[in-house]
Amino acid sequence: MANLNDLDLKICAKQTDLPELEGDTLVFVREKQIVVTSGERVLTLDDAEQFIVADTTNGGFSIRIPANADVPFPIGTEIAILRYGASGLTITGTGSIAINGDTNPATRPKTIGSQWGTAALRKIGADAWIIAGDI
Repeated sequence: MANLNDLDLKICAKQTDLPELEGDTLVFVREKQIVVTSGERVLTLDDAEQFIVADTTNGGFSIRIPANADVPFPIGTEIAILRYGASGLTITGTGSIAINGDTNPATRPKTIGSQWGTAALRKIGADAWIIAGDI
């Protein structure tokens, strides 16, 4: 491994901004941005690697993960979600999406358990995701 003093340092806002790398290059990628939503939401590619604040102050709602055929998130994509209000927040899939991470069947919706609760989604297969956190 190269000495850190000999590395070319690159800082990128998103992984898609990575330049062509040559030789020994150290890259830092700042991925997460804060996205606030206050109503029903179907995730899009723009939500990949973001931190979603779900403001449920005026009532509960769902965040839905679309099928891979509709929105092809890369495997490994992570999306963090915070439940800001006191009302409920449900994470569910459309079509054949499976969300694993608790003892309930993968096809059942997952609920972030409390105000200020957080959960992380990670895509592990074409239509398979895992969820970890306050569910």
